[in-house]
Amino acid sequence: YLKSPADLFSAIGQTAALAGIKSPGLGITAVRPFLLPGLNQYRLYAALPVAAGSFGIKANRQGGAGYAESSAGLTYARELGERLSAGVSLTYNSIKIDGYGSAAVPSAEVGLLMHITRTFHAGLQLKNPVSTNWGVNKQEQLPLVYVFGFGYEPSAAFYCSTEIVKEEEKQAEVAVSMQYKPIDRFWVKAGLYTTTSHAWAGAGFAFSRCRFDLFVSYHPQLGFTPGTSIIFQIKKQSDEKHL
Repeated sequence: YLKSPADLFSAIGQTAALAGIKSPGLGITAVRPFLLPGLNQYRLYAALPVAAGSFGIKANRQGGAGYAESSAGLTYARELGERLSAGVSLTYNSIKIDGYGSAAVPSAEVGLLMHITRTFHAGLQLKNPVSTNWGVNKQEQLPLVYVFGFGYEPSAAFYCSTEIVKEEEKQAEVAVSMQYKPIDRFWVKAGLYTTTSHAWAGAGFAFSRCRFDLFVSYHPQLGFTPGTSIIFQIKKQSDEKHL
């Protein structure tokens, strides 16, 4: 079946994609939202395939000295036949604001990934299906989020996808993206969030068992957000897609 192996960061957005990772690896991302040092974001993801599926460990931290958000979690996914995989993720989230204290809450995500044909794929992700009250006064709840997406992969050199994201009490948003590999070990990619006209673009290359990505996004009102990521693989995988 023509399925480009998923990479570590695709498994963050779609938990079921973790089942497609066939070698252990570690990924790190650093982002500076809108060029503001107080909002720096760092993300780590590790994957360990086993005989009965794949396990993932994820951690995220964003903010500065006076304000910080952090999370850590565990993901498990497995293939349910040749054309279907499923995954579940449990995360512990916390927030700290100087002068106001801190609060924490657990969350969960479940995902399905379907390979409908050799070139057409579809996925469904459900975030926070069960949310408990949290916060200083126990009046906050994590929003319920639905994500439906599909991808078209006519060859190993090109991949494009569309996602529809619906967060509770918010307008649905559509995200489109593409990746193209003009030569082996080098790729370019770009995308757009239609609701906010928030666009991004990037490029990357692979060397031995490492891959590097540089990317930047632009928000019409808030400006530029640069970022970089690196993935280390214990064992080399074939061509990947990373959107």
